[in-house]
Amino acid sequence: MGVGAMGCNNHRCANGAMYDLYDTVANKTYAMEVVGRLSRVAPEKMDVYIGEYSADNSRDYLQIALHSDSVCAVVKMNITDCADMNHVREMKGVTYRSAGIRGLKYKIDSGGDEVRFVMESIEGIID
Repeated sequence: MGVGAMGCNNHRCANGAMYDLYDTVANKTYAMEVVGRLSRVAPEKMDVYIGEYSADNSRDYLQIALHSDSVCAVVKMNITDCADMNHVREMKGVTYRSAGIRGLKYKIDSGGDEVRFVMESIEGIID
């Protein structure tokens, strides 16, 4: 799945809906509905922004905001194995908050009772 971004974190959703999947998702049905809505938005119509950094059990995460005119979601995305994010991980996200991401590619792991977002690569960060 690929997503692009442009501009600063000033996008407003036309429908005002914000789906927050930042914490572990206990309700897989709800999470899969959000995943389905995200999949119906063309990557070039999606704006992507970096939020807060967190870590646990040797995994690094970023809160990632995904915005379009029809869907807004905030997800907790695992960045541990994404080489493109090495510097962001080293800096623990400092100075990157609200920066845009261009060319985000991620996968969705929906095994078990949870849905996890895993960053695979990015084309670049837009300050």
